[in-house]
Amino acid sequence: MVEELANRVIAAMAEIEAEQKPAEACSTTGFCYADTPESKKPILIGLTQDSALPPCRFTLLESARVKEKYRIQCAQKCDYDVDIASCEAVVLHDLTNESLAKIASGICDTAYTKLVSQALLLGKTVYLLQDQIELYNYRQTAAKVYYKMFREKLGLLEQSGLIICCPDKIEDILVNGQPTEATCPASEVKKTAVEKTVTLEKHLISERDVVTACQSGANRIVVGARAIVTDLAKEYAQNHDVALVRE
Repeated sequence: MVEELANRVIAAMAEIEAEQKPAEACSTTGFCYADTPESKKPILIGLTQDSALPPCRFTLLESARVKEKYRIQCAQKCDYDVDIASCEAVVLHDLTNESLAKIASGICDTAYTKLVSQALLLGKTVYLLQDQIELYNYRQTAAKVYYKMFREKLGLLEQSGLIICCPDKIEDILVNGQPTEATCPASEVKKTAVEKTVTLEKHLISERDVVTACQSGANRIVVGARAIVTDLAKEYAQNHDVALVRE
């Protein structure tokens, strides 16, 4: 009788200790602890790498809605030892300019670039969060020819199946299976950015005027109703996704 009571006390203490133990997002295999190896849910892989971009930390690991539908695996957590062929979708973060250039050129010399390339070659659904694209940080400062070169590489990946989407929509897209129209194409990223307007009160608007406005962070330039805008100024604004608006 005493032994039975002691066993019950030990079991109760173990339960209390387990409840008080801090929950960890991932195990050493990269999977959420909430999932068991026998889980029949489709696998969702979060593919991240060390970079200077805003930390993503694969926040979908904390989404109860996404975890209810998917068995979530963080590739970086398990040293990129993941089976891309068995997953249903990949959520891509930290796309640096270096990685973009490599992947678009078929160079797979890192675990990260190798897995991205493999996912595209296997026809997997690959989502890329638009705030995790380093290229967009240089939209206002880069030489237009050099920026265009990188933008074409990103376009090549889009044509290969990469889907660029807004961070605030990715959860609904994964859970509800929304169409790709719900994503943020690269050509529309500026719509989600904070708008900054610069007014140029000049009769003649030159390319230099537009460049200076862009360097200040402007994505919308207002000019007078009768102002003359040079062709070079118009071209620069168009290439840098800056709206020219007349009063």
